[in-house]
Amino acid sequence: MTAETAESAPVIPIPETDGFTGNKVYFAAPLFSEAEREYNLYLTEILESYGYEVFLPQLDMDLNPMIVGCLTYLFYDVNGDDHIVELEEYLETNPL
Repeated sequence: MTAETAESAPVIPIPETDGFTGNKVYFAAPLFSEAEREYNLYLTEILESYGYEVFLPQLDMDLNPMIVGCLTYLFYDVNGDDHIVELEEYLETNPL
């Protein structure tokens, strides 16, 4: 970063923390293989040993919480006919 760039860079204020101590961690990491999940657990144990509270969204969860947070409804039934009926019922009570 040049001096010219540093002078023109916007200043972003740090939001109020309301007593937040900064000891919570959302651990976002790859979850594609058993080796990656085991490594994530290993790193989580290290963080926790230093006093951090870690949320690792891979344990006993059937869906990714980042995706679930964006959903308003989830269709679990994959049977074609039942799925169509469930979809129609949803659309009748939840117009765009």
